[in-house]
Amino acid sequence: MSGAKPKGDLVAPRSYPRTSGSHSTVLKLARDNDVELMFTLSQLSYWPALHMGGTDVKFLDVRGRMQEGMAADIVVFDPETVAPGSDY
Repeated sequence: MSGAKPKGDLVAPRSYPRTSGSHSTVLKLARDNDVELMFTLSQLSYWPALHMGGTDVKFLDVRGRMQEGMAADIVVFDPETVAPGSDY
């Protein structure tokens, strides 16, 4: 099929739309209910990485925490103002 064009946008995200903003929703709920920030951040990063690290997916063994020798994607935000931006 030479010349055939694919349908749709090839770079469109493949995740479910309601997951957009879920981390900011958790952070806001934690703030509103006086949950410690470090506990909430652990729930969002370390716990999932720890759980997935036990599945023999080796690259996840170095994820979920900021520590020398680990891989990290760092997001800087103001914990006092972070809020969900998505509307359903």
